[in-house]
Amino acid sequence: MRLALFLLLLAAAYGQKSEPPKTTFEEQPAYLLSNGALELTVLPKGSTFASVVLTDDPEKLSPLWNPMRMAREVGEKNTFDSALGHFICVDGFGPVSPEEETAGLPGHGEAHQTAFAVKFYTKEAGATTLTLEAKLPLTQERFARTVRMVDGEDVIYVQSELESLLAFDRPVFWAEHATIGSPFLEPGVTVVDMSARIGSVASRPTRVRCTSPIGSSAVSMSSAMGLSIGANRRTCLLQRAGPRDCGDGNQPAHTAAVARICTP
Repeated sequence: MRLALFLLLLAAAYGQKSEPPKTTFEEQPAYLLSNGALELTVLPKGSTFASVVLTDDPEKLSPLWNPMRMAREVGEKNTFDSALGHFICVDGFGPVSPEEETAGLPGHGEAHQTAFAVKFYTKEAGATTLTLEAKLPLTQERFARTVRMVDGEDVIYVQSELESLLAFDRPVFWAEHATIGSPFLEPGVTVVDMSARIGSVASRPTRVRCTSPIGSSAVSMSSAMGLSIGANRRTCLLQRAGPRDCGDGNQPAHTAAVARICTP
């Protein structure tokens, strides 16, 4: 009897799904991942990276774009939008066609508006791993995103998988929409630097180069990141970097190594 009870308790324990630590971001549910060096806030909605900060930064300054905070600062209507920070554009980037809009497909695709479920979570052996997954009903696809953080490292490893649930092949339109904004992005203060060399916007190649200073309130990295990443590549977010001279003699207070396109 005691053995049977022990086995039942053991089975129940293994049957429970481990959940990552919960938090909120702009009053929305979120998960908080930390490895002692970085803190990453991930939204279940869209598996969006809403915030990433250095653990030892007293200001907790995230470079990622937060349109709700920006709206509050300028006195505009503060409405939560799933297009923020670093989000997924699947299937599509930018405005949709009239036919797609009639079918219900939103701008930038449906993934960033879809609720993702925790498929796997563990924090052991010096690493934290979280996998979020969702089925996209309009495009009949399954998207899974795995985030891995090794204790003490200032790199976030991300692996994403997109699976078609159709019985035939079709083109896929997938972009990683990484956008930075104020207060991290400040005119005359912040320099944005990327290791990417070329991105593709529409049918024209776009050269990506260091620019300083930047006067806009937000800079999107999607053309350089999402459309340049080919097969057998992954995106490493926010590796710590020191100030760099951009060629004009300025030494910025904030330097963003926003993305590194790197082979495994």
